Amino acid sequence: MARIKAAGGQRLLRAQKTLTLDGTSGNGAVGTVTIFTITGRVTIIDVETFCTGAMTGATGTIALGTASLPTTLVTTTTATDLTLNEFWLDATPTEVGLMASPAAVKDIKCSENIILTVAVAAVSGAIMFTVWYAPTTSDGFLS
Repeated sequence: MARIKAAGGQRLLRAQKTLTLDGTSGNGAVGTVTIFTITGRVTIIDVETFCTGAMTGATGTIALGTASLPTTLVTTTTATDLTLNEFWLDATPTEVGLMASPAAVKDIKCSENIILTVAVAAVSGAIMFTVWYAPTTSDGFLS
């Protein structure tokens, strides 16, 4: 876990996880997959999602958010639109070497687990999730 200081001395933490989906129950079948478990409350400073294994599942869709707001971080996207080495930050994944994060993934107050929602049909592939965040309670942590 990386720890750096933001402007004003705020402690930032980084949580990173690669999720390899195979289309099975709880791992790419229609439903949800927990990406990060949150304790306490945190402020999400930025989110990066990057495809490390091309997505398959012709009609399957994916979205990133929480149980109460499942599309808050990244809106519903056709899974096969996300191909190897693309950033997934909105409904139109992009393969570029440099891009700005959209406002939707910055400065978000959060007290719920971050989940991937799979709809319509099962999906397979791999995505690396990186979240920079700051605890806002003494037990604020992403794992």
